[in-house]
Amino acid sequence: MDAKPINKIFLFLLVFAGVAVYIAGLFPEVSIDAGKYAAVSRHIYESGDWLHLKIHGDPYMQKPHLLFWLSAASFHLFGMSMFAFKFPTLLFSVLGVYSTYRLAKNYYSPKVAFLAMIIYATSQMLFLYSNDLHTDALLTANVMFSIWQFSAFLKSGKLLNFILAFTGAGLAMITKGPIGLAIPAFAVGSHLIATRNWRQLLSPVWLAGIPILGVILFPVLKGNYDAFGWEGIEFFFWTNNAGRITGDYVGSNVDYFFYLHTMLYIFLPWSLFALGALWWQTRYLKFRKYPLKVRPEYYTYGTLIIYTVILSIARQKAPHYFFPMIPLLSVIVADFVNKVSTDPALKKWHRFLLATRTLIVVLMWVLLLLIMAFIFPSNNLFLWMVTALCFGFFIFSFRLFHGVPVLNLVIPMVVAAISLNMMINTHFFPEIYKYQGVIQASYRYNNLAEDNDRIYSFLTTQFEDYYYPKRVAEKLDSQVEADSVFNQLGGWVITTREGRDFLKERYRRNLVYEELFLHKKISKMNWKFLNPNTRHMALKEIFLLKIDSNSEISQIVGD
Repeated sequence: MDAKPINKIFLFLLVFAGVAVYIAGLFPEVSIDAGKYAAVSRHIYESGDWLHLKIHGDPYMQKPHLLFWLSAASFHLFGMSMFAFKFPTLLFSVLGVYSTYRLAKNYYSPKVAFLAMIIYATSQMLFLYSNDLHTDALLTANVMFSIWQFSAFLKSGKLLNFILAFTGAGLAMITKGPIGLAIPAFAVGSHLIATRNWRQLLSPVWLAGIPILGVILFPVLKGNYDAFGWEGIEFFFWTNNAGRITGDYVGSNVDYFFYLHTMLYIFLPWSLFALGALWWQTRYLKFRKYPLKVRPEYYTYGTLIIYTVILSIARQKAPHYFFPMIPLLSVIVADFVNKVSTDPALKKWHRFLLATRTLIVVLMWVLLLLIMAFIFPSNNLFLWMVTALCFGFFIFSFRLFHGVPVLNLVIPMVVAAISLNMMINTHFFPEIYKYQGVIQASYRYNNLAEDNDRIYSFLTTQFEDYYYPKRVAEKLDSQVEADSVFNQLGGWVITTREGRDFLKERYRRNLVYEELFLHKKISKMNWKFLNPNTRHMALKEIFLLKIDSNSEISQIVGD
């Protein structure tokens, strides 16, 4: 994969553009789960209590502590902002990308390792969940670091690799529970069983990792025990992970092919390449007398098979649960692309991948233009100029790498992925968040309210009003609670149409401010909302009210 000077300059500009897109994703707002995580991080930052997680004043144990610790520490360094909330996870994701490279390099050529790194770094899932922050991004980074270090330990036997491997697994556990250890265990176990290394598999040396895990887990377990007793310990070790598989905790999705069709979009632009790689490998092994001896490693395939089966039979399913498999799939795809591009016997596969590449990049550019010209039409001349420049680079990449089969196959897809996500992070998400009613109501409260004005959340199911307002909202779950507050204190309130109608009927003479904000839950995006002609039919209502308990005059604004 030797490159001329101009090729190297192009690749450098491509890396720079990719980094810029990820940085741009640090600034858009977050909602739903990510909004909840921001609220928990804010509590740590403001209270100084790093052990006992809380949201709207109630103890919280749905996720372990690491993401919240990192974000709270970042708040202390940079101030409370979206950038500070997301930045630590992005740094860990960089470690995850590098770990993917090092794992691949341990068993494949530097060319394959480079491809694996590029494929993972430009996968849609990494772009998306570095912006709409989930614990799975942090989990994946730590899992990949752990697997890399375990693979290095099995090759070298060095103590440092052993310590770092269990440290990575421990950090993964305090991100999302025992699954953080289970995935590296699947990887190591698969490799040792497939290579028939029974001596290493059954070695008591693995027990030496337990004290490392114990030190890392202790503060998390103590915090859970202090708040919930033994239920908190049980939740960490069993309910939060195994309960999702059995359905005892939440969920009842019985679509056993959920992660197959989900992978088609979360692993864009590489998803069809992944299907081709898995199909080719299956047929290739079928005709080998000793199929397990044909691969240099089994960390990737072994973990992918075991973990995907578990996810597929689990009662609760979500796209982000598949995140830890994306870097492993990237290694598989990189090896496949390299083989197809260099082996004359696989020319038919190479032609298939070229046709697939063309189809995917055309669809990505069509999607980009559809968003900018129709879904959320942009009159930002600078954005259109950047898009035109990206398209120029895209066309130029075909000519520039025409003589390098691997790069000619991969680079146009990389340019298309970066271009699409540039538009998503700088245009699509900012437009989407204009329709997040709780966030917009919080911003209006910040502009209008006095510093000591209280704010309440009444009959809403969103978490954003525990992060975005300058004063954390106090939760009101019932009309009785609302009466107990507004009969005496007054204050601002973010509520639904139902809550607004109740408060307006009871406190009309005391209602001094009312404003409507249109709202669409970001996890419920559909074509009715994305189509500007029908968007109004998909929107719900969020209200910001101010009730003055001492007011004698009604001054309704925006009624």
